[in-house]
Amino acid sequence: MTDDPTKLRPADPDELRLALSLALQRDGRRQFRHGDDLMAKLVADHLVRYLEERNYIVMQKPGRSGHSTSAGMPIDRSDQQFR
Repeated sequence: MTDDPTKLRPADPDELRLALSLALQRDGRRQFRHGDDLMAKLVADHLVRYLEERNYIVMQKPGRSGHSTSAGMPIDRSDQQFR
C-alpha cells in the first residue's frame, strides 16, 4: 500500500452502508438486472451491524478533490429507515 496510513480515518457507518448497498446493486456503472434495491440495503445494513458488533473498524482514505461535480456535496441521508 503506497498511501500514507496516517491520513486514513474511520469510515462513517452511513457511508459504508451506502457503498455496500451500491456494490450489491451494480457492476461498475451497470445496474444488475436481477438486483433488488431493498435486499441490497438490508444486506448492507446487516454487514455494517455485524462489523460494528465485532469491533471492526473500516478505514477510509480522504476524499479526492478534482474534476467531479459532486465533490464536497453532502450525502443524502434522508433514507433513515435502515438504522
